[in-house]
Amino acid sequence: MNKILLVLICFNLFFFTTISGDDSEYLENVRLDPDHGEMNRNGEVDVLFNLPQHNLVKRAYISFNTGASEITMPSSSIEGSKLGYLNNKITIKGSELNDVLNGVISTIPSDTGIILRNSDDYSENGDEDEMPDEDEITDEDTETNDEDFDMDDDSETDDSDHDPDHISGNDGIYSFKLVIELDNTEEEETTGDIFEDETEEEEETTTTVPASVTSAFTIIFDNIPPSAPNNAETEGGDKRIVLIITPPFKERSNEEYEKIGKYHIILNGIFDRDGDEIETSVEYITSVKDQEYDADWKVSLSGKDGLELINNDNNLEKYIYSLTISAEDVAGNHDPEKWIKTYGSAITTFGFWSYYKAEGGKEDGGFCFIASAGFGSYNHHYVKILRNFRDIYLENFALGKYLIKQYYSIGHYPAHLIEKYPALKPVIKVFLFPFVLTAWFFTESIGLFILLAWLLVFSFFLLRKNKSV
Repeated sequence: MNKILLVLICFNLFFFTTISGDDSEYLENVRLDPDHGEMNRNGEVDVLFNLPQHNLVKRAYISFNTGASEITMPSSSIEGSKLGYLNNKITIKGSELNDVLNGVISTIPSDTGIILRNSDDYSENGDEDEMPDEDEITDEDTETNDEDFDMDDDSETDDSDHDPDHISGNDGIYSFKLVIELDNTEEEETTGDIFEDETEEEEETTTTVPASVTSAFTIIFDNIPPSAPNNAETEGGDKRIVLIITPPFKERSNEEYEKIGKYHIILNGIFDRDGDEIETSVEYITSVKDQEYDADWKVSLSGKDGLELINNDNNLEKYIYSLTISAEDVAGNHDPEKWIKTYGSAITTFGFWSYYKAEGGKEDGGFCFIASAGFGSYNHHYVKILRNFRDIYLENFALGKYLIKQYYSIGHYPAHLIEKYPALKPVIKVFLFPFVLTAWFFTESIGLFILLAWLLVFSFFLLRKNKSV
């Protein structure tokens, strides 16, 4: 009974946090895809929603509030006959939003809640003559070939400061509404006072169905490419290079990172193709998982298109690869001229770890092949727990060193299998969880405390049992 009650409570919590207000009877589970709701003028955002009573729906559309009026977004209107219960979709296109903004942005009052890019440069009353002119934007090359835009607050402006042709002229955070028009005529009832001549009648309409229901959301319109990545480091693997990338900072911030959706990487050096050494470049595009948009991203680069990296166990300069990395934000903006460069080598992992530690190496080394593949990321918390257990305990014993050596010699084979067949990931997670739990008990302070407390309680009851006997 208690379990059933707990399930019902959890269900109700989920239900009422997913659906807002009284509209849940007619509109539910409104969400954006991608969920960050960011796009540029070449991108698009899908608005997904469910209609529990889709038979009552006359029309669905997206409304954009300019402050002075509401505008129906082009191509957003869908007739009710084309809608169903689950997974309905309306697409907002960046090109259409840009066209709409070109026509209305100069009329948007300052108190509408619409946030324009660099709005802190505007005067408090929203006067346009305080906006910086694009002619005052200067380009400045950094050490990473990064071009930043600097806004000069003291610049002189002309009569038309808003330039929709400028790449970021319409950037900002905008409010929208999903509007569902309902047919509320089905429950009409006719009542009236019949006069003596029975020729006149007064009608009164009563209904519980609203004329429409709405759900509000915001979209970030961003057309400025991110800066170059803040940092990039490499680790060697067997015929591969592990790259750790730190995302760039947001514009005008040295603390908050940009949300990066993809990294573009050019790996240049000497590769092996069927026993022949070829100097060329290989390009990679790696997509960042949504939980790590603004965190360090780790990716393993191996050969492709018949090319293999050459292990550089002797640290020869000719087998050192250069890596040029540029970032693409979640809105889809990318400037290949904003890059950072680093260098790295592939190394034979068999026997490397013990050699590296014997030489005084202090880095953690990575190479958690199976765990990283199973949990989806080298930076996953469970993977970090396993690495800590390796460094604190296994590396200090002969048996532990032997296990590490064997793991690094064969671990990448099942890891490749997991990457090829993602359906294996749940199985690997279940298999690894007892090891993660054991490692957590021995490496985390609270884990050690719980383990010690459990041992004390167990010892206490064991002593009492012996005394009673």
